[in-house]
Amino acid sequence: MFEPDLGGEEGRNRLQSKFAVAARLPDGSLELVDHAKYVSNPEILAPNTYPFPVAKSKKGLQVQMVGDAEDLGISHAALNVDYNNALYMNGSVNPANTFEYSYEGETFYFKKDWIEERDNSIKSLSDNGVTVSLILLMYKGGMDDTTPNRYLLHPDATEGIVYAFNTTDELGTKYYKAITAFLAERYSREDEKYGRAVNYIVGNEVDAGETWYNMGNDKTVREFVQDYARTVRITNTVVKSFYSNARVYISLTHNWDQQLPSTQIGSFDGRSIIDTLQAEIDAEGDIPWHIAYHPYPENLFDPRAWVAPQSLEQFDTPKITFKNLHVLVDYMKQPKFMYGDEARRIILSEQGFHSGDNSPEGQQLQAAAYAYAYYITDFLDGIDSFILHRHVDHAEEYGLNLGLWTHDPDTSRGASISAEHKLVYDVFKYIDTERSLEVTEFAKPIIGIADWQDIAPSFDAGMLARREIPDTAPAAVLSPEQLEGAEMLFDFENGDEGWTHAEYVSGVETDASIIWSGSQTLKATVMTREQLGDSKGIAKRFDESLNAEGKPYLFFGINPSNGPAAESYTVRVKVYSDQHVLEAEGNVPPKQWSNMAVNLGDWAYRDRITKIKIGLVPASRVHWQGGYFHVDGIGLADGMEAAELTAALTPEEPDGNDGWYRSPVTVKLGAANGMPDGYNIQYRMNDGEWQTYGSDMVLNTDGIHELDYRTMSPAGEPGSIKTLTLKIDQTAPVAIVTADPVTLWPPNQRLVQVTASVEASDSGSDIDSVVLTSITSNEELQAEDIQGAELGTMDTSFSLRAARSGAGSGRIYTITYTVTDQAGNETTAVTQVKVPHDQSNP
Repeated sequence: MFEPDLGGEEGRNRLQSKFAVAARLPDGSLELVDHAKYVSNPEILAPNTYPFPVAKSKKGLQVQMVGDAEDLGISHAALNVDYNNALYMNGSVNPANTFEYSYEGETFYFKKDWIEERDNSIKSLSDNGVTVSLILLMYKGGMDDTTPNRYLLHPDATEGIVYAFNTTDELGTKYYKAITAFLAERYSREDEKYGRAVNYIVGNEVDAGETWYNMGNDKTVREFVQDYARTVRITNTVVKSFYSNARVYISLTHNWDQQLPSTQIGSFDGRSIIDTLQAEIDAEGDIPWHIAYHPYPENLFDPRAWVAPQSLEQFDTPKITFKNLHVLVDYMKQPKFMYGDEARRIILSEQGFHSGDNSPEGQQLQAAAYAYAYYITDFLDGIDSFILHRHVDHAEEYGLNLGLWTHDPDTSRGASISAEHKLVYDVFKYIDTERSLEVTEFAKPIIGIADWQDIAPSFDAGMLARREIPDTAPAAVLSPEQLEGAEMLFDFENGDEGWTHAEYVSGVETDASIIWSGSQTLKATVMTREQLGDSKGIAKRFDESLNAEGKPYLFFGINPSNGPAAESYTVRVKVYSDQHVLEAEGNVPPKQWSNMAVNLGDWAYRDRITKIKIGLVPASRVHWQGGYFHVDGIGLADGMEAAELTAALTPEEPDGNDGWYRSPVTVKLGAANGMPDGYNIQYRMNDGEWQTYGSDMVLNTDGIHELDYRTMSPAGEPGSIKTLTLKIDQTAPVAIVTADPVTLWPPNQRLVQVTASVEASDSGSDIDSVVLTSITSNEELQAEDIQGAELGTMDTSFSLRAARSGAGSGRIYTITYTVTDQAGNETTAVTQVKVPHDQSNP
């Protein structure tokens, strides 16, 4: 027994080296005991050894819109990784967009925006419990000297769509290993800092090599597979040296056994690839390679997967599609293909169903085909996942419409911009839930079956609900005053407090430029990658679960501060308790703060919240690329009013003094943001009986009126009482004035002291002032005939001259007081003092 040293110089190791055992013969020469072997267990060096994730169901999607994929409840996702866009040749090409990565003693210059895009998608998906598969691809792009792509591209490549990686020489292998190592190291961390990816699919449909894994069109199947096997082995060694349970897959079409001649070159079939690959790899040290199969319908333009004359029940079937998918499972269970005592894993990483011209009939066929394929897969042991292609129809996919969404007819913004859900959308969404049979019942007569067991013998309706449908809760936009017993949890005065970016947000940071309840808010920067119609989000994961049992109202402020022009934005809230999810949404106006609250009161898991996510999307699904939004003041409250009740008054302001109205008041009750369905408004006057509000109320009686009003729920639960105090005084005060003396005699030209007495009362607002307004006479007065009278005051003592004209009937002094109540109503009171002409006419 011996142990070779795997160490190397300058940070390199010998994991990729080939080792041979030789026996020394009597003549001193060496003879190989067996084929030279590669290291076949690199996982013993892996720093990450956690178990392979267990998915809720087999349902998966090649994801285009991460937020929508979560709404669809996927358990698996496949993401393309374009190696040709990963690297710069050196650090001087674009320093601002360069991330340096060291591998085996050498520095490689990754593009930051390429990393950011992968980080965002992978983390958003894996944080939601999705098993992520990466499809490793090479396109012929960027072949100038600013990138190493000319070294990554296979040297024999001619013209295709996807190309083979170059692992034929040291330079190409170096760059391939570096990118693969970067992916494996970054996305296999146990802490999932950047997200987690566990499956690595090498290339695309390699049996159709001329088009989908082009390394020229002159190679026999053995020459082709020898090259491909080397790349698969390198991939396995690299990724499993970082994560012991990572899986590496080969990618195959539905063309299984085409009875090709031994001289066939360029393109092959699945069976010949598998048979040759197993022999090549086993000879140099077996490794756990697996299969990523694509069982499209036989005719890609005919979604009826049950119409498959070339899909036979035998190993030499020309094609393997969903109709005879078990043939692949059975074939790979043969002892020669086993890895140890385990069969190789099989995932279905790409297949879709054409919806024709997207007419109702075409969409119905597509949806029926998906139901047919899913149930076959779900109840077939040996298949780990069924990943649908595509998310959105692509205008340039050879006339095929394979998506869950139609694409926008205006392709100026892109060939695969989502427009509308197709019929298959809801079938896909609910097929692994308790609604499964409900959404697929329509498909049976289309397929021509009476029972799903006709196509899936192990079908068990009791096993369909593999995933919970998220609960929903009401959300409302309200004023902070509507919250009762509010407790602030996150005010961002001291940093981001553990909130991080989610889908299509590149980062979060505190910001003092746009504030709301304090001096700082949380700013979420939207990625420059365009994704129409998908939400941009932030999230908080709790190390210790949050208990909202006593305060079941989650509230926060949100401001679409720098996004595209839109009449409104939809706020999407998701609250998690491990695998249990609660969803809520509501609309807010752009470029201003809105306070939103979500009622968690009916959610069974509100006492153990493990994560909260807040997302934002323009309600009109307009273009959003770059920009930002703000969030602040996140907390829990005891309760909230169902609506922010308002009371509109006419006149709008009191038309009297000191808050008093001097005219009737019309009261109109309402809600600032509308009343929720089933709610109404109740009111009462001066502690009277509660009444249901129906129309405007006119208050026209004097007095101080206490108007109480509140909401009433459909279940008879009253909201908090709001009170409006209205003071009405439409009546002028009553006043009487008397004078002493009332007669001045004799008319001797002397001044006589006169005292006035004013008696005033008011039944409404009470007397505010009594003012001596004027003292006048029926005769012409001299300047000193009235003395000591201070007009405009409450003066009641003054002197009048006892004088009169000899020609008249006597002088009459008229003394006038103005009495004003607190509302501003006025009345005048008058008395007279006479200087008679003679004693016969006093």
